[in-house]
Amino acid sequence: MKVFLIIINCLFCLNLMASNTFPPKTLDKAEYETKRDSLVSIYGEAITAPEKYELALMTACTFIPEMRFLNIEFKLTDAKTFLSVRPTNNSFFKKKKNRVYRISLNEQPESMGGLRFDEVPFAGQVGILVHELEHIRYYHVRNGFKIIANGIGYGLSPKFHTQFEQETDYRTIKRGAGYLLHTYQDFILNQANTPEKLRAYKDKYYLMPDEMMELIQTTFSYLYK
Repeated sequence: MKVFLIIINCLFCLNLMASNTFPPKTLDKAEYETKRDSLVSIYGEAITAPEKYELALMTACTFIPEMRFLNIEFKLTDAKTFLSVRPTNNSFFKKKKNRVYRISLNEQPESMGGLRFDEVPFAGQVGILVHELEHIRYYHVRNGFKIIANGIGYGLSPKFHTQFEQETDYRTIKRGAGYLLHTYQDFILNQANTPEKLRAYKDKYYLMPDEMMELIQTTFSYLYK
């Protein structure tokens, strides 16, 4: 796993050397509210979302601009976790340009011990949504059979599950949303009522806040010289 981390980090650094943009440490929701009309003009045709989360999703799309060419719907559900994403059932085997990707949100799942998604700071909402959009980007370059195989591996192999989610965390950091994802993870893990089962799950499959910070600082170290 350490070799894997080194290889990924080197690839990230090579891809980022051409950029001089510092990753934002937080986001001001009020500032992005002033940009709502502009964001709607760019991403409004690509996404549908409940009004209360529309701004966070459009802001997340700014980290992965190619999302404006896809079809993404954000639905409130009774799923067991806050967020999940996949192509809709009737679009798995459609041409990629015709696929619809669904981000499902349960605002207060039982597994979260009473935590609500709308209590997560705006920056954290954007960070985890960039993570979810990275899943969509991953799916979009694969055919339906490979996506199904991916789902089987995710459900049956803890090793695959861990690699899949941590690679997505890495790509989220590469996109410049690492501090924002750190805000989300830190908020979830450090609430007094966070169930220990959830802490263990996060620790097993995802990067922890200190690991994220180390990778952010290493990946963007050339910007801080």
